[in-house]
Amino acid sequence: MSECISNCSTVSHHTLKNTLHTIPCSIQSNECAAFSEVAIPASKPVSKNPGQGWYLFSDGEFDKIALNFSWEREHEASIASLQGYYFSVIETDSTNFPYPNLEKYYCFDIKLQFNLHIFAKYYYDCYGTAPSEEIRPGKKFIVYVGSLPQPGPRLEQNYYKRTIKIPGCDDPRLSRVKDCVERNSMKLKATEYFCENRTAVIDYNLPKTFGSSATLILCYAETYRKSFTWCETESYIDHLPMSNSNYTLVVPDKFNITKNISMSIHSDRDLRQVAYMKFVCSKPTEEPAASGLNSDILIVIVVCVLLALIFMVVAFVLAKRKSVKKLCQSRRNHQMPEPPEKFEPNITNETIVTSKVIKNTRTVCITFVGDNEMHKEVLLAFASFLQNDLGFKVIFELWDQDNIYKDASTWIANTLRDSDKVIVVWSPKACEKWNKFSEGENTDQQDLFTPILKQVQKDLVFNKNQGKYFFAFFEYCSEADIPEKFRDIIYRHFRLMNQFKELYFRLLDIEMFQPGSYEKQDRVELQHYFEQINKFGLPLKNRIENMCNFVKKTPKWYKSEEQ
Repeated sequence: MSECISNCSTVSHHTLKNTLHTIPCSIQSNECAAFSEVAIPASKPVSKNPGQGWYLFSDGEFDKIALNFSWEREHEASIASLQGYYFSVIETDSTNFPYPNLEKYYCFDIKLQFNLHIFAKYYYDCYGTAPSEEIRPGKKFIVYVGSLPQPGPRLEQNYYKRTIKIPGCDDPRLSRVKDCVERNSMKLKATEYFCENRTAVIDYNLPKTFGSSATLILCYAETYRKSFTWCETESYIDHLPMSNSNYTLVVPDKFNITKNISMSIHSDRDLRQVAYMKFVCSKPTEEPAASGLNSDILIVIVVCVLLALIFMVVAFVLAKRKSVKKLCQSRRNHQMPEPPEKFEPNITNETIVTSKVIKNTRTVCITFVGDNEMHKEVLLAFASFLQNDLGFKVIFELWDQDNIYKDASTWIANTLRDSDKVIVVWSPKACEKWNKFSEGENTDQQDLFTPILKQVQKDLVFNKNQGKYFFAFFEYCSEADIPEKFRDIIYRHFRLMNQFKELYFRLLDIEMFQPGSYEKQDRVELQHYFEQINKFGLPLKNRIENMCNFVKKTPKWYKSEEQ
């Protein structure tokens, strides 16, 4: 058991190179030690294949239940800063709710590397194996997993959250769990009801393992809370032996027997509910008073009402047609006004600046060519900025290498289908790659950029999906890095981050400028995107500046082997 709760070492299977890389780690009660200064905050984890979240294991005579949950990295932009994970387990109907039943730190013993550990998956399958962690059928648990170091306060949005529901004893898989074995051997039923004298004869039986005596609780059914075995209003309690085949229950006078009254038998050992039924004595049905109207008269009244409704509908339709005819005649007699001139934004002191909350559900694909590693680092930070700070769901090839390796063509097709918007990022090698393709050179099998761009060009030439595709380049590149064909068919290529604000609103299909108003979002303004309001803004700014300095020193940077 000590090995189960302390050892968490896992293996990263690099599917492209078909190699295995061990990640040694340990589970601790204290926070993980930091490796170095954090360059970029760790993103929250995700779980692509969560499974059912629990499993059974044998413990002698009975089966027991344990939780089993797993997760993986959301993306690789922050993998070098990742020190481990924090996780907690909360039982929703525990008396300690909402405080955790378990809190642990999942600490790495090594610093992770992008090229070796991007495919790692992590798991914890020990909660429920210790005697103090008994998991019963029908219980529900909430699991939280967060990256270390924490990106900020312990807020729910910074965690992967998983709800695990354990089935009840009606699930045949749990037939050997102790609670279910005992539940199936108990009974509670009423053999006779005597509503006149407020009595019922009941037959019940509880397993011997439940203790030496039982408790009967009587209360109104609508106020009985099964999970906590108590009534919110009046109740009646009686102490009984563990079984009785002819027990006479007398309902106290304070209960109205015409209402639904619940009876439950509990064990004195832990007061959990083990049997439940209702005491039923309904009111005699009163005969309705005789109607004073003859049925023939009622028929006549109904027919008259229907005729009146039909007349009203016909009159309304005729009146509507007459008004439409007059309106059309008036339009023919008057010249229509000229369409307004194209609106040009003019921000003055009287312009209303709005900053509404934007709910973002857009999926964005970023396609690019990795000229060198520093350029890739900029793109990683840019994708993280879009997804974690601005709420886009980003499809990015560096985050999905496993699926690309399995079937690149399917990945490209699914990406273009699922993306609401596509951002093409120009760079010297991106331009060079497209020009070579245009001249008839074959692309290599690992090239994802050219097939995507080929479909983009086809759509644009045939005027399809005009609002789906956007083109951009970072400030260390230039318009010379845009292929001539795309300069001809697309008039706007955004310079990042100077023109990112305009690109952001275009991705959301929101007009920045309206007559008399201007939409503003501080988190995308050039002067503010790198401030504390965004988690990934500052790392993005730093990487762009580092790349700009590198380009100044190395003009042919895209041909250099340096990183």
